[in-house]
Amino acid sequence: RGTSEKYSRELRRMTPEVLQAMCKERYMWVQPHLNTQMFLNYRGFDAIEGLEDYIRVRSLHLGNNNIRKIECLERMSDLVSLHLEANSIARIENLFGNLKLRHL
Repeated sequence: RGTSEKYSRELRRMTPEVLQAMCKERYMWVQPHLNTQMFLNYRGFDAIEGLEDYIRVRSLHLGNNNIRKIECLERMSDLVSLHLEANSIARIENLFGNLKLRHL
């Protein structure tokens, strides 16, 4: 049971490997800096993480996950649209640098 839980938890993390695999699977750019849209919805992610290299994203789709806190988006200064429907958001942090953000 312990190994199964650990494996399940690891699948729900936004690691660079998971993000790269999702980019291939969902026909996005494999090179992080080329993506202006990211579709990371319906994956059961528990947290927003691992997006440091995705600096040109303008539209980020994170709906239908298990995210509780909006965080780790400060490097996405071009972010205009952030889709977080059907999550468990309880806290918002560090969106001060996202001056172009218009849709939350």
